[in-house]
Amino acid sequence: MTIGFLLALAAGFIWSGVNVIDKAIVSKYIRNPIFIIVVFSFVSLAVGLIMAPFISWDLSGTAWVWMIIGSVGYVLGNLFYFYALKIEEASRVVPLFALSTVFLVIMSAIFLGELFGFQTYFGIAVIVLGSIIISARSGFSQILRSKALWLMIVSSFGFAVAYIIIKYLLDAYDYWQVFGIQRLLVGIIGLLSVPLFFKEIREVYQQIKKWHMALSSFSEILNLFGNFIFTVAMAFWFVALVESVSAVQYVFIFFWALIISRFRPSLFAEEVNKKVIFQKIISIALIVLGIYLIT
Repeated sequence: MTIGFLLALAAGFIWSGVNVIDKAIVSKYIRNPIFIIVVFSFVSLAVGLIMAPFISWDLSGTAWVWMIIGSVGYVLGNLFYFYALKIEEASRVVPLFALSTVFLVIMSAIFLGELFGFQTYFGIAVIVLGSIIISARSGFSQILRSKALWLMIVSSFGFAVAYIIIKYLLDAYDYWQVFGIQRLLVGIIGLLSVPLFFKEIREVYQQIKKWHMALSSFSEILNLFGNFIFTVAMAFWFVALVESVSAVQYVFIFFWALIISRFRPSLFAEEVNKKVIFQKIISIALIVLGIYLIT
């Protein structure tokens, strides 16, 4: 548990940095988030190709089928997330990521036999609640009325399917092999979706600068590093608990935002007033309490 717990915390910390960089990129430089999936796919493919000579490709036919399904789920998770960002404010989209934890708890019990006691399930529920509160700038009713709600349901389900399959494969194969093959498949499948948005992608590419691409690529490399740590964590711990603990990223995002808005407000301006501070303190306390309960 200790290794899985610490790695889940580390993944959450890394992803918090990715979230902050991505927000700056989308709001300042690459305003159409669809373009980011192209960068994400190229980086994923590159990492897969680099790892290819050093990992075993000896998977059973069934494992290959599951690997492909999981990779499709991961790509769809990202694709529907970017679609959601395109039509709705990020503050109403990000809280809905908590749905992936709900899906994982249900699916891990059904397909992996991951069953816990009341305290653990209560802790997971507290973390989900804290994750929603810390991310939301709007009221719960506005979040539920969000135009992106159904897109995020599909997105969260896609990520949950991917993580369940990864956990299943980790029982038979090592994490280097699972991660490397999935990166290659995710890159290929992601690039196959490019024709759907070719016109938009071309327009964005003609407008952005090279360093915008470099910054976005750096963010995706960090994202993959977080994904690798998350994958290793799943090899040592329950997938539902790894996902729950990694929700600590929302706490880190808040502190990153405060620091950056203090020194570089042009990059990241965080709304700060008594109501917001109270909301964040309550949500952080809930997330910490939830993590304590499940560990």
